[in-house]
Amino acid sequence: MSYSMEPPAMSTFLSDNETVGESTNLLHLEGHSWSQLQDGTIEITDRLPKKEYYMSLRRFNSTGPNSGTAHRLGSISSGSAAGLANGSSGLLGGNSPSPRPCGSTLRGSSHPSVVDFKPSGKIVDCTVVMLDGTTREFRLDKAAYGQQLFDAVCTHLGLLEVEFFGITYYDSTNNWFWLQTDQKIAKQIGKNEWQFEFQVKFYPCDIDSIKEDITRYYLCLQVRQDIVSGQLPCSFVTYCILGSYIVQSEAGDHDPTQHIGIKYIQDHPFAPHMLQTPEMLGRIVELHKLHRGKTPEEADRLFLNNARKLALYGVDLHKVKTSQGQDITLGVYYGGILLYRNRIRLMRISWPRIISLSHRGRNFIIARRPGDDSLDRNMTFKCISPTLAKRLYNVCVDHHNFFRLRGSSRPKKPSLFPSFATRKYHYPGTTVNSSSIDATVGVGGHNQTSRPLSKFRPMPAHPSETVDHMNGAVASQYQYQPAMVSGDPACMDPTYFCNQNVINGLPIPNAQGVQRYYQPSSNDVTGLMNGHHPNSNNNHINNMPTMITRISFEPEHWRITGADCTAGLGIDARGLDVASTRGAGWQGCRANKGVKAPGAYYYEAACLEEGLIRVGWSTNDANLELGADNYGFGYGSDAVGSAGMNGTGRVMHRNTGHDYGIMVHQGDVIGCLLDLDKGSISWSCNGKIFQRAFTIPDQLRGEAFLPAASLKDSRILFNFGEEQPLEFPPDGSFIPVAQSADDSQVSNRNPGWRMNQYDATNALDVAPDGSQVQSHFNQGWQGCRSNHGIRGLGRFYFEVTPIESTGLWRVGWSTDDGNLIVGTDQYGFGYGADNEGFGLNGQQGKRIHCDEIENYGEAFSKDDVIGCFLDTIEHTIKWSKNGLEFGDAYRIPSELLHSKNLTALYPTVSLLNSTLELNFGDKPFKYYPGPDWTPVCCAPPECTKRSRRKGPEVSQIYILTTQYVYIHYKHREMK
Repeated sequence: MSYSMEPPAMSTFLSDNETVGESTNLLHLEGHSWSQLQDGTIEITDRLPKKEYYMSLRRFNSTGPNSGTAHRLGSISSGSAAGLANGSSGLLGGNSPSPRPCGSTLRGSSHPSVVDFKPSGKIVDCTVVMLDGTTREFRLDKAAYGQQLFDAVCTHLGLLEVEFFGITYYDSTNNWFWLQTDQKIAKQIGKNEWQFEFQVKFYPCDIDSIKEDITRYYLCLQVRQDIVSGQLPCSFVTYCILGSYIVQSEAGDHDPTQHIGIKYIQDHPFAPHMLQTPEMLGRIVELHKLHRGKTPEEADRLFLNNARKLALYGVDLHKVKTSQGQDITLGVYYGGILLYRNRIRLMRISWPRIISLSHRGRNFIIARRPGDDSLDRNMTFKCISPTLAKRLYNVCVDHHNFFRLRGSSRPKKPSLFPSFATRKYHYPGTTVNSSSIDATVGVGGHNQTSRPLSKFRPMPAHPSETVDHMNGAVASQYQYQPAMVSGDPACMDPTYFCNQNVINGLPIPNAQGVQRYYQPSSNDVTGLMNGHHPNSNNNHINNMPTMITRISFEPEHWRITGADCTAGLGIDARGLDVASTRGAGWQGCRANKGVKAPGAYYYEAACLEEGLIRVGWSTNDANLELGADNYGFGYGSDAVGSAGMNGTGRVMHRNTGHDYGIMVHQGDVIGCLLDLDKGSISWSCNGKIFQRAFTIPDQLRGEAFLPAASLKDSRILFNFGEEQPLEFPPDGSFIPVAQSADDSQVSNRNPGWRMNQYDATNALDVAPDGSQVQSHFNQGWQGCRSNHGIRGLGRFYFEVTPIESTGLWRVGWSTDDGNLIVGTDQYGFGYGADNEGFGLNGQQGKRIHCDEIENYGEAFSKDDVIGCFLDTIEHTIKWSKNGLEFGDAYRIPSELLHSKNLTALYPTVSLLNSTLELNFGDKPFKYYPGPDWTPVCCAPPECTKRSRRKGPEVSQIYILTTQYVYIHYKHREMK
């Protein structure tokens, strides 16, 4: 690893161990080699492993065990390579200080049982997985406490700021728990193997609260693990930016002679495996070149300052059910507790709003202070087991203690008399300053004060930074976050200025994206929303905004999807009533979701018309003719429709049928049972359950199974147990598929046409079914593209409808390289409002291309239906309003239609403070222009192209769990 730096002004190079305040003592750089380049910079080559590198900074530069490595004389992170001052050379031969005991700041003194520990004489080998993925073996007495293992790990890592970290283990039910340091290890893990993981337990919201560079490095490793595992999702561009800082920290400055193309980073993980593409690696290389001169600790700090703004940074997620039985997720983080459903944030409960927390049995209870909302003060959530309820309680209490009850003592005032010998200062230790989170006292405390304004300071750009680089290091573009209350600094939800961007704190002219600044704290925002200025003694301000109720997205309902069915199959708007085309032969379909192990699941299908049907289960890889291959299982009729002997029905698998159950007739209700715990598939007819029909093959255990059907000259009505009760629910452990837990549901890998959450600006939310988009209030213009584009000859159409009366909108088409604020560059064509609105009198519609705005059509508002037309035969684009066509708006440039790779045009929307609903043709159009125009969702495959930013592939995610599920099945069979 090498990096270049400018020598200090008026510096002189000294011999031996001499150094002055503005000199660089290169002899102190053990494990480094250096040379002075022709341009005057010093190139330092570092050969130390990362741990030893950070330990060397502490050894050379710290003047005490708690001094850290930030802003020290001689610290590279302070912006120079100056050596030690005279008088400090005695530290060179000293050993680095040993870590403090775990929780010295948080828990106080060690538990008496730990201090009075009596060895048993039996030695146990335990394995700990470190943050970098390596494993280390430790030998402990079998009667050891968690504190002793934690101390051993921290000593091995050279950690001083140990309070941010913890150790986890898995119990016999494969649920993780934090190892309690004041309890014996053997008592906590029972008969399980002594296998542990060292992890970050408390993610600081203020990176500067960490004093040591090595602590920041270990936090970087944890965040990198979260990103690669998919626990911390982010956008394509954010992956690239974070990846470039990782490379700079690990490899140093970009060296054209050694760092050729993407080869030098292609074996390093920067994102989940299914998302890491050559395009991403190429972007990372380009950004890596911009970071020349940044040292590892500077790159780590920049990495964390970007990562901490991600929506799920430091959020500890727990699956629970509401008192109504709905599946939601509770997220615990430094600011309080968050409630999510289907990745959409429902509400935030800050620590000051919580009076008490408790758990009884499976129930976890939050007692809240009364507020403006109509929700109950006591919120009860049901966990899977009492053990997990206690775990959730402990996590909440630990976070509350760490971030709100760790305030340091106030420093004494120094004497004002002129006697220097009597002056004393008492500075806070390594505790997180609770005033930066909130100034109230405890859960349910009454001594509340206002929080200070945000102390956000932009990171200064490095002198060698190229601020007008073509990529622009657009940290805000594409970053996906759940909805947040505007101006809540505890959630790191920024406000944006349109048409600007930032790199390391500096705006980039004409760059795509927006520039962020931070709002006042949440207490101040509450005052603002009520018309009060935080610094005006509650004087009213007339023009302050008021809270507006927004449309909430509904979870995606279970339905038969038109994206994974035989062409010509009829599906109603609800996705439940399916009819085949007469004389078309066998036609098949699958649901938009499936289920995975563990669990036992059930749904029903009623035969509405006489004909041949076959219903059951299949994987995403199965033939749409159910049962024709190894991936599908069906009951009803076989391929030729013949009944079995004595009037039995037929089951199909591997294109082979055998007798089973009874024949299916019009009016019969077929029940489909899938037991993934036992690996069996069976059916029922009108409530009569038949014996097991199939055992799931070993190669399919771990796969997700989707409700599926095939029919010939017939009609089926599905019931997934969501909109209406089941007619013949089975007894026992089977549950309707629509009532399965969120983490047991898996989306169909063929989602069809929808808006792409991975190709959207960060202050915009996409509905779970991809049919609606919503921009956050007061966040500037936001944009989003669909997951498929058109690139072949034809005439194509889709519709857009504003469903909120507030805000502005713009709809149209763009390439995947185009600005998401459609029409602002040469790659996008938009119709709607400009940045200011719909003209002087609010009536003129606008057309926008290359950021040139012209009058076109009419203005539109809530419930108006905008038709979007793309004619790649005549090379034209036009729009309509409520069925009234406005005529051709643009001719598509020939370079877009006749390029070698057939550039695709994607449906694109941009909006300001509003919500839009899109219809790609999977539902009936309100103003269909006629058979000359093809709904985009019905475009032939050769005329479409899937977006490069397509997010994680479900099939790839299964691979990670297949081995565990297979072992789970084998274990049950052995029993």
